[in-house]
Amino acid sequence: MLLVTAIILQHLYTPFYDLLVDEEAGGNPIVEFLDYVRVRAKLPEPPTDSEDPWWTTVHRLFTAHGLQAPESSPIDTEKLREQLKELEGQLPANFGDLAKINAFVALLKRVEDKEASDPLRAQLVRRPLSTTSIQAVVTGNERKHLENLLAGSTSNYRRSGSLQTELRRLREIGLISSKRYIGEMPQEFDLSDWVELTDRGYAYLKPRDESRTAD
Repeated sequence: MLLVTAIILQHLYTPFYDLLVDEEAGGNPIVEFLDYVRVRAKLPEPPTDSEDPWWTTVHRLFTAHGLQAPESSPIDTEKLREQLKELEGQLPANFGDLAKINAFVALLKRVEDKEASDPLRAQLVRRPLSTTSIQAVVTGNERKHLENLLAGSTSNYRRSGSLQTELRRLREIGLISSKRYIGEMPQEFDLSDWVELTDRGYAYLKPRDESRTAD
């Protein structure tokens, strides 16, 4: 799970991945980002209970950047907005945009739910992924689907649970994109009617395709 997550971050969210592998980045960027997401989400209507865990997150996030934490009582929403802007000036520039991407937030929350934030960070600092790491998680069947899409050999596919799982994995690591819902595939179909290679998918196949040409 950690390897697949790391590859998704490396290929789809490169600036954030670069933060994870940078041992000089300070605290764990996953924890910091999720704290920011939670603070931002409730900012329009902050909890009135000063004991609410949200205020603990606010205090942790602000003090980590040497800023005075907002007061929980009395609540001044306008001042909170100004303080958040000040905080955002010290956070990585892409945090604001990433917080709007539900798939990215959900990916990091799954890591957090498995208590894997620190192990993932430690693993990547110790041994960052190579540019070819994606090769390690693409199975033979999955690679064949990619090659079929490239060659246009996509007819006479038959639906199965394993096939749908393989296509979802390829989509998750950014090598294909869906044209329709994979779960709605008929018993027999043309693969190109349902999915297509992404730019990353083409890039993944290009070295392999060039080596065959050279042969």
